[in-house]
Amino acid sequence: MNKHRIIKWFVVLIIFFYLIAFYNETQHLYFWLPLLLLIFLYSIIIFLGSYFIQLNFFVKAFNKGVTNKKQLALTFDDGPHENTLQILALLKKFNVKASFFIIGKNIAGREEILKKIIEEGHLIGNHSYEHNTMYSMKSALKMRQDILKNKELLFQVTGKNVNWFRPPYGVTNPIVAKALSPLNLDIIGWNVRSLDTTIHDEKVVLKRIIDRLKGGDIVLLHDTIDKTAQVLDVFLLHCQNQKIEIIPLDQLINRKAYA
Repeated sequence: MNKHRIIKWFVVLIIFFYLIAFYNETQHLYFWLPLLLLIFLYSIIIFLGSYFIQLNFFVKAFNKGVTNKKQLALTFDDGPHENTLQILALLKKFNVKASFFIIGKNIAGREEILKKIIEEGHLIGNHSYEHNTMYSMKSALKMRQDILKNKELLFQVTGKNVNWFRPPYGVTNPIVAKALSPLNLDIIGWNVRSLDTTIHDEKVVLKRIIDRLKGGDIVLLHDTIDKTAQVLDVFLLHCQNQKIEIIPLDQLINRKAYA
């Protein structure tokens, strides 16, 4: 999706309809309606572009693998957390490697858990230091400082210079794009969202994931949620039975996790 082309055509359409309406300015409804309608439609597109990282509207993200084979990559957001240990045990049980997108402020006191992720052969990425609901409203400078702060912290604890960044909540906008522009990071999205943070029933979460698998999928889960381990246990067994191969994310998208 070319956002610049969309913006250009919206401007052209606004001017076009506004000029038409100008000749009917005695009929005030006709004068304002086209302009208001186009502004509304444009706002909808900007909203969708911001909240659906898969549209690649403001930044280019890797949201799916380069294959349609029965392969997928597992990703976990928001750790490290005490629940991460359960996730790691299950991954080891099924001999599966995953990727963990780490929040910097969650590392303190859990450094050994983070190190264990690396020791057991999994990959890590940057998920910001602060990760709060107003994150996407920071200035580009403060956002860039936040990302770099977490990048440095991850390096200090693990020795890994991470190449991957996943925006909090997957939200992108012009500020996020400006903040990321000079950092040379690969932006990682997903195409299968479990909604394990909002759906309470493990069976519903599991069905949601399975129903959306198409091949080459990037699955989003959270290692901070109590029920995720139960979901993962059944899901890994499902993949085993269905001969669905779970591969590391760097192989699925052909991008290096570390510099």
